[in-house]
Amino acid sequence: MGTWTNADGLKIDYGVTEATSQNTSYTPGGEYKSFGPRRVSEQVIDLTKMNAFGTVTILNDKAFFGAGWVPEEVELETVVAATGATATLSVGLVRNSNRSTAISATAFINAAAIATFAAVGTKLTFTAGSTAAGANIGVATTFDALWTVTVGTADFTAGKVKVRVFWRPSVAI
Repeated sequence: MGTWTNADGLKIDYGVTEATSQNTSYTPGGEYKSFGPRRVSEQVIDLTKMNAFGTVTILNDKAFFGAGWVPEEVELETVVAATGATATLSVGLVRNSNRSTAISATAFINAAAIATFAAVGTKLTFTAGSTAAGANIGVATTFDALWTVTVGTADFTAGKVKVRVFWRPSVAI
């Protein structure tokens, strides 16, 4: 039913919000159960609920990456047709500890053009060095991190996508 920030600067939810978010712009996401060193985390993104272009949106307070991991590959799948003139989509990371220090606004996807993922069923794979791949693919991340999205050049007027990050721990577990 509420939220407060403790002395360490961490956001604490209580009541109903402890399990769910009241912020309708937050979207479902989390890590799939998997065996072995390769993991997958997924985030559903309703493109119409993102902040106005140029403004970062934190997607979910509950789905985050712990310290010590390496993103190996990112997949973008269109679930609902995306529209929005010349809109672009960037998916990045912000530090979970303070929710304001960007690790990289383009950690996973760097300004993917709407034309490349507008149709339902489109599935794009981003690996280090590929077109629109984020700068942190293949790079160890040492901070706890939350997912972020930034819309560029124009707002989306429709669309929903799933972003999957395939990653592995960079430390012994």
